[in-house]
Amino acid sequence: MTEFEGKQLLKKFGLAVPAGEVCSPTNAVTVAEKLGYPVAVKISSTTILHKTEMGGVALNLKTAAEVEAAATRMAKLGNELLIEKMVQGSVAELIIGLTRDAQFGLALVIGAGGIFTELLKDSVTLLLPTNEAEILRALKSLRIWTLIEGFRGKSGDQDATVKAIEAVCAFAATYKDHIEELDINPLFVLPKGAVAADALIKFKKET
Repeated sequence: MTEFEGKQLLKKFGLAVPAGEVCSPTNAVTVAEKLGYPVAVKISSTTILHKTEMGGVALNLKTAAEVEAAATRMAKLGNELLIEKMVQGSVAELIIGLTRDAQFGLALVIGAGGIFTELLKDSVTLLLPTNEAEILRALKSLRIWTLIEGFRGKSGDQDATVKAIEAVCAFAATYKDHIEELDINPLFVLPKGAVAADALIKFKKET
């Protein structure tokens, strides 16, 4: 699935995603101005999974000129772009993942996300199905939870964080036989709300 398709599917299960629209590179500025700056511009593709490495992501663009330059550059990668409103003011970034274990089936991975995913290696795995109490216990075991609970006068929306993870669990329950992998990184935890800024869904190939 493209990122946009994946997000729209997860949105049906209650996951908050940024306002966004898929368009051609030539319409990028029009869409950006409709959404309102700042925006993110990303290549929209089912084959380019690691967009950043390919030069297919430009963040925090504040002017039409910046959007036009990014769109022109990405037009070499493909003919569809995803323009999204930037999520601002996050307190913490989480990674929420689904992985398939040969023995146990689908497992849920929660951890420090964004640039901290590799740096902190701060994550916990839960077997599915799970419940609210287990999710909260898992979150509280993470070092990054300190930022959400409250640090230097800032705190994140704990209820929204749990509900975002429950939305992923509901998606997993519905598509458990078809999911190969799911990766939400980052889930921005805000003072009010939690928003999935990036999402990758891979379904098993039908045999």
